[in-house]
Amino acid sequence: MEGEAVSYVVLARKWRPKQFRDVVGQEHITTTLLNSIRSGRTAHAYLFVGPRGIGKTTTARIFAKALNCPVAADGEPCGECEACTEIGLGRSIDVIEIDGASNNSVDDIRALRENVKIAPANLRYKVYIIDEVHMLSTAAFNAFLKTLEEPPAHVKFILATTEAHKIPTTVLSRCQRFDFRRLTSRQIHGRLKEVAETEHLQIADRALFAIARSSEGSMRDALSILDQLVSFSDGEILLDDVHAMLGTVGQELYRQLAISISAGDSISILQIIDDVVERGKDLGQFLKELTLYFRNLLLATYPKNEALIDLPEEEIADLKKICKKYEQTNIVKIVQDLSELESRFRQLPSPRVALEMVIIRLAHLGGEVSVESILSKLTSLERRLQKTRGDSGASPTDGGTPVSEKSGVSESTYSYDGANEIGDEPERIEEPIEHRPAEDPGEEEPQSQLDLWNQFLGEIQKHRMSIYSFLQRGSFCGLDNDQMIISFAPEHSYNRRHLEQKEMTMLLEQTLRTVSGRAIKIKMITAEAHPVSHRAKEPPSRTPPPEAEKEQLVERALKNPIVKKVLELFNGKIVYVSD
Repeated sequence: MEGEAVSYVVLARKWRPKQFRDVVGQEHITTTLLNSIRSGRTAHAYLFVGPRGIGKTTTARIFAKALNCPVAADGEPCGECEACTEIGLGRSIDVIEIDGASNNSVDDIRALRENVKIAPANLRYKVYIIDEVHMLSTAAFNAFLKTLEEPPAHVKFILATTEAHKIPTTVLSRCQRFDFRRLTSRQIHGRLKEVAETEHLQIADRALFAIARSSEGSMRDALSILDQLVSFSDGEILLDDVHAMLGTVGQELYRQLAISISAGDSISILQIIDDVVERGKDLGQFLKELTLYFRNLLLATYPKNEALIDLPEEEIADLKKICKKYEQTNIVKIVQDLSELESRFRQLPSPRVALEMVIIRLAHLGGEVSVESILSKLTSLERRLQKTRGDSGASPTDGGTPVSEKSGVSESTYSYDGANEIGDEPERIEEPIEHRPAEDPGEEEPQSQLDLWNQFLGEIQKHRMSIYSFLQRGSFCGLDNDQMIISFAPEHSYNRRHLEQKEMTMLLEQTLRTVSGRAIKIKMITAEAHPVSHRAKEPPSRTPPPEAEKEQLVERALKNPIVKKVLELFNGKIVYVSD
C-alpha cells in the first residue's frame, strides 16, 4: 500500500466554521465574544442556548481557539498555529469536550472537580465544553455549583444546551448566557449556495431553497441533506429530487390547493389529496406545510411585509396574487382550523377523511355569514330606523293598530327585541303562554295573586329549568296567611317530595321573596286536601288559522315599518306570522 487512504469527510464537518466571521446568523454573539477577548474581560463560565445545528458547539471551539491562540489578530484565531490546529482536530488535551447526556452522574462531576486543579499542559487556558448540560442529574448540578462559581484562573467553562428551562437557576446565575437564533431559510440558502459553488455541485437554486426550508433553521441538517442529495442524484440536483428524497410536495401543489379552496372546488380538493396519498407522502407533514403556506398567504395580504415571509421573491409575488382571491378574515379562519387539526391529527382514527372534510368545509367559507357582518347590518338598520323616526315622528300603522310613539312598534301583538336600543321606552316582552293559568269560570282568584304566580314561575324557568319541570306538575291554590299553597295530584307525589327537600324549599322561597318583595312561605299539599285553582301546565295546542286569515296577517306584518326594513336589509321573506 503506497499511500494512506483518505476517508471522506461529510459536508457538515468539512464546512464547519473555523473563525467567528464564518458563523452564520449569530453576529450578536460573535461580536460580544470578540470584544471580550480584545478587552481581556472574558468570564469564567458561559452558557450557549439554542436549537440544534445552529453553531453552539462550533462557536465554543472557536472561542477556545481565540483564548489560546498566541498570534490571534484582533480577537480572531489564526487557524494555522499548533494550538488552533490541535483544537480544530479535537486532539488538544487542554480543551475537553464532555457529553452531558452520558456523563451526568455525581462521580463524573467529582472527577471533573479534581481535574480542573491541574494546570493546562500546553495552552494558556484549560477549556471545558459540556454539551447537553441539561441532562446532568440534580445531584450532579449541586456538586458542580462551587467549582462553576469559583474555578481556578486557568479554567473556562462553556455549557451548551437546547433546553435551558431544565437547568437550575443556581447554575444560570453563575454563567453569562448567550441565546443563539434559529437561522432563516435565506441565510441557510446563501451558505448552501457557497458550498455548492466551491464543491462544484450542479444543483438548481429552487432545490437549494427547498433544502433550506426543510432544515427548519438548522445549518447542520441542511448540509446533511445536501450531502445525501449528492449521493441520491447522478447528475444535476433538481427540485423534484429534493421532494422525492424528503417525502415532501412542492409549493405548486399547495398553490393549486389554495386556488381550489378559493373557488370552492371540492372535486379538485379531493383529487389533490388523493394524489398526495397515492405518492406515499406523509399527510401529517403535508398538513403542516399547508398550514405554513396559508400563514404566508395571510402575511402577503399586508403591505411591505416581505421580510416575515421566508420564501424566494418569485414565490412571494405569487402569494400576493393568490391572496387577492380571499377575504383576510377567511384566511385567518383557515389557518386557525388547520392548526387545530394539526394538533390532534396523529390521534385521529381516519386522518385522511378528517383532512378532506376540514378542507372542503373551509372551501365554502364564503357561504357563511359572519357575526361581524350581521352586527354591521343590525347597526345600519338601527341608524336607519332612528333617522326615519326623526324625520316622520310616527310610523304608519295597519288598520288602526295602536303604535308606540317612540319605537314605532305595535303594542298589541308585535314585540321587537331591539326596542330598547332604538327608542327610550323599556323593552316589552310577552309573558310565556305556559305561565298563564288555565281559565276557570267557577273560581274568582284575585288578579294580583295570579300575576305573582306567573312571575314566580317565570323566574324559576329562567334560572332553574330542572326545578321548573318538577314545579309545573303542581297547581296554584292561592295565598293564605303569607303562604303560597301548591297542590300535586297523587300520581305526582314524587315531584312534591322532591320540592319539599330543605334546600329546594329554601331556593323556592328565596325566589318568591325576590319576586314579591316580602317573605312568603311555600306549602305543598296533595290535590284532595285543597280545591285546585290553577295548574302550571303546557299551553294548549293552537289550531292553524285558515288561509284567508294567514294572508291578512302577512299583509299586516308587511305594513309594519320595522318588518319592512328587516326584509329589505336581509333580502328576506315572511314565512310565518303569529297573531
